[in-house]
Amino acid sequence: MAQKTVSLSTTDGYTLALGNDVTLSSSSSSSDWSGYRYGTTYSTSAGYTLSGNTISYTSGSSNFSALFTLSGVTSTSEINVNNSAKTVTLTANNLGTNDITISGNNGYKLALASGIVQSKTVDKSASLINGKYTSASYKTWYELSDTKITYHAATTAKTFTISGLSDDAALDENVIVSENKVSILSGAISSDHKTISISGGNYQLDLPEDDTLTENISYTATESNGVYTVTLSGTKAGYKLVNNSTVKLSQSADLRAV
Repeated sequence: MAQKTVSLSTTDGYTLALGNDVTLSSSSSSSDWSGYRYGTTYSTSAGYTLSGNTISYTSGSSNFSALFTLSGVTSTSEINVNNSAKTVTLTANNLGTNDITISGNNGYKLALASGIVQSKTVDKSASLINGKYTSASYKTWYELSDTKITYHAATTAKTFTISGLSDDAALDENVIVSENKVSILSGAISSDHKTISISGGNYQLDLPEDDTLTENISYTATESNGVYTVTLSGTKAGYKLVNNSTVKLSQSADLRAV
């Protein structure tokens, strides 16, 4: 068994020394990943150390001290850790469909490599062609803060078809799509009063302009000396919604006494 400590006590000036064949203990440190924890490993190799007139034996040891922990990454490969700036830069290979967080009390902050989409970005713009509407689609993107990267999935286009529009119908001019509502302005209504209908998707038509809507009108006259009341009623020509999906022309009726 190796002796742990050797000491020399003398008043004659003798000193201890280690021979060349004696294994010396040494210390080292290195920074790396342990799973999804990043930190410094402090290692001491087994061997002897000399201090004054005392030789001590040290068994090998290793101790890992974490600087921060990541959660949500697909791997730690290619992650760049800048210990001076305390930044942790992730590449596309580290990103998946999970949100990513960094934890620890050492002030490290997340960053994203160049080329990673960090804002909501249109992949293909919305269009209205021959009555077929296709909504905008968006790319996958990541929202960055110091301690969290939030994943936003790509969105696919929604479609529906509108029949009966005029040749002048144009998206965002006289056909306005907002969430699940489709507003039809007068410029999109055909001169031959075609019925306008929508199919596909979960959208509802809307007529925001008063001058295009049909409405009931009435007029009441009361004789000042008061023996009778005359009411005239009718319908103004225009468009009305039917079942929230169809717009029809309603013909004007003659005013009549009732």
